[in-house]
Amino acid sequence: MGESILDKKSYHIFGIAFKELREARGLSLKAAARDIVTPQFLSQFEKGQKSITLDKFSRLLISIGADWVDFLDFYQGERLDSYFSIWTELADSGVHFEQFVPAAVEKLKDYYLDNPEYKKQVLFAMANLASYRQGIADKTYQTQLIHHLKRVNHFNLLEVDLFNMLMQELPFTLVEKIEAYHLKTYRESTDYNSLTNAHNGLLFIIGYYSEKGYYHRADQLIAEIKKGRSFNTFRMSYDMAMLEREEAAHLLRQNKKEGLVKARRVIEFFKLMKAFDPTNEYYIEALPQFIAAINKLNQTGELLFPIDESFLDS
Repeated sequence: MGESILDKKSYHIFGIAFKELREARGLSLKAAARDIVTPQFLSQFEKGQKSITLDKFSRLLISIGADWVDFLDFYQGERLDSYFSIWTELADSGVHFEQFVPAAVEKLKDYYLDNPEYKKQVLFAMANLASYRQGIADKTYQTQLIHHLKRVNHFNLLEVDLFNMLMQELPFTLVEKIEAYHLKTYRESTDYNSLTNAHNGLLFIIGYYSEKGYYHRADQLIAEIKKGRSFNTFRMSYDMAMLEREEAAHLLRQNKKEGLVKARRVIEFFKLMKAFDPTNEYYIEALPQFIAAINKLNQTGELLFPIDESFLDS
């Protein structure tokens, strides 16, 4: 699609992307312009010769039957999540974790020039993901990052990932803050991606409360998630299965046999998902990992059930 993602010569890549989207929608310049701008102006905008106000640009999107989400599929400019493709590329290349960050620094050298602090956060996240078995990569910057998170009240996706990554290191008040943020999104959002991101963040918080012995707080949060939703519920079955997984571990930390009942349901879920999608590595790996984690937590005196190769392969 169109221009390079970091083509500094193109000051109006919005116009270039809009042209591609307009043509994909099968509309002429005149049809798209309507009474918002002239077709001549729109042509100049698409060529990068004219700029436009955000209000008029938003109206133009509506005029072609699209919204900002559609537009972003065509937009090749820099975005907050631009680092993700670089992360994926490096992860797939098999580069050793000691070379991961230097390679990321080189690939990101032309990114986030308008927000160098964000670039530090990206590199911190990459360093910790690359060496997660080694512990937090930079304790000094971790402290700076926690101060940053205390100041923020609306979190981007990277900051949410950093919350999850640092959860066990965070002060209790900061965990409460992100819990309130995720619960508000979970209760009010109509966007499925926002819902699942909030739900996933809340699962991390349940784990935080449970592992630190705040069992009542974990119970309250589980109950809050289960209250039910009036929309998008049919799409959240997987997310609720993951809640069941977290709750099974939470109950077993308290030596409650109800955790084994929930664990068995989760195992059946993983077996079914593996049957539906047999090449998906996540489901191939998740089942034995979950069984091992449950057996480690289980001190109830009751076996989960006999584990043998036929069970794992079924």
